[in-house]
Amino acid sequence: MNCHFDVPALPPVSQPEAMARLQSILLDDVEHWMGPRDRSDACLPPGFRAGPAWAWMTPLGAIAELSPESAQSWQFAVFELAHECVHLANRPLGGASRMEEGAATLYGLPACISIFDGRFLPVLKNGDPYADAMRLVSRMGRQPMAALKAVRREAGNFRYSTPQIVVEAVPGIDHSLAHRLCARFTEALT
Repeated sequence: MNCHFDVPALPPVSQPEAMARLQSILLDDVEHWMGPRDRSDACLPPGFRAGPAWAWMTPLGAIAELSPESAQSWQFAVFELAHECVHLANRPLGGASRMEEGAATLYGLPACISIFDGRFLPVLKNGDPYADAMRLVSRMGRQPMAALKAVRREAGNFRYSTPQIVVEAVPGIDHSLAHRLCARFTEALT
């Protein structure tokens, strides 16, 4: 991963042009690592909201909205926006699988390492469903990003992946892992 971004001194909420530039850099990098992104709708500049980060469709296009912590901290903004860029690349939005959430979380970590030269890495706690989904994705083989790209190449989108597609795209993957990866993220991680 090679995301070069000069982090401004002022907080993200006061730097909309820098946030849009960061999103563009991250979307290009997601495309490199996970395959072509969906360009069927406009991708609007990121914003901020009162709740947790999320990506959603508006009548004008897709948008990532980040948490209040990200409004004040570039470290949080990079991690959350990197995560949400995986979703923006995998439209339609909503109803993500464990594989998509795990891929998004897994992608956010090296994005932070790259941009902050290893000086910042978010802490993911045991039992956190996003960390659990990331661990499932990490079990896809020695190169999880290559496995994710292969799945997207076959399915067109993480959301359209089936256990059969995962098994075909990732030789040697355990069938039960393929089923767990394709389950909706809202389901309990068992």
